[in-house]
Amino acid sequence: METKVFVARLRPERKEEYIEAHNSFSPELRARYRAAGIHQIRLFLLGEQLFMLIEADNYELARAALDEDPLDRMWQERVGPMKSPDFQPLAEIFRLD
Repeated sequence: METKVFVARLRPERKEEYIEAHNSFSPELRARYRAAGIHQIRLFLLGEQLFMLIEADNYELARAALDEDPLDRMWQERVGPMKSPDFQPLAEIFRLD
């Protein structure tokens, strides 16, 4: 299992729409994320800074599978324009296990 963390800027005028989109995340898309090996996605917001934490068996394989999924492509087309810039990976610099 691996953890990846990303940061993006949420467009302030799209904040409520972005939150509502995630509150109505479809069960079918949730199942496809699980089938791709994603166990958890968590989103955090601080002002306009949006942080996403993903736990997956193998993030790169999961992302590749979802890139080919028409339902996820529709989802990304829906929520992508709500961020600018889109998610960028963060580097882990410390971990206390």
